[in-house]
Amino acid sequence: LLGFPASDSDILKEWGHTRALLTYGRTPEEDQVAAAEAVLSMWKYVEGHVAARDAEPHEDLTSDLIRLSRETPEQLNEADIVNIIYSMALASQETTSSSLSNGLLALLRNRDQWERLLAEPELIPDATEEILRFDGSVLSHRRVAKVDTKVGDFDVPAGSRIMMCFASANHDPVQFG
Repeated sequence: LLGFPASDSDILKEWGHTRALLTYGRTPEEDQVAAAEAVLSMWKYVEGHVAARDAEPHEDLTSDLIRLSRETPEQLNEADIVNIIYSMALASQETTSSSLSNGLLALLRNRDQWERLLAEPELIPDATEEILRFDGSVLSHRRVAKVDTKVGDFDVPAGSRIMMCFASANHDPVQFG
C-alpha cells in the first residue's frame, strides 16, 4: 500500500516496535536515547521514500498523495505526506499482524465457523468485521477530554486524562450474545 520494499519489512517492524515501546511502554532511561535514534531513523527513511516516489512515482498510496499534493498544494505538502506515511507505517504493523492472529485463533477455536467460511466464502467480509469487533488488536488508547462532557452518569471535566478500554467493548451478552 505504501510502496515500501518487502526487503525492508524487518527493519520497519523493528523501528515501529521501538517507537511503540518508547511512546506507550516503559522504556528504561538508559535505552531511551537509542530508541529515539531508531524513531529518527524511521522518520528519515520515510522522508527518503517520499523523495524517491516524488522523483519516480509508482502505483502506491505514497505516489498518489504526491500527485494529489501537486494538484492541490494548498491542501497537502511534502511534510504532510511524510507525516501520513510515517503514521500509517507505524499504525499498520502491530494492528494488522495482531488482527490476523486474533482472527485465525478465533476461527481455529470455533472450527464450525472456519468450515462455514470455507463452504461459503461470500461470508468472509462480514466475518472479518465480526472478528475486528469481537477481538480487536487495539485494546486501549489514551486521550485528553477537550470539553466538559458526561459519559453515562460520570462527569468528565475538560483536561481529564482518559484511558479508553476497547477490549471490554462489544461483549455485552444481551447485545451480542
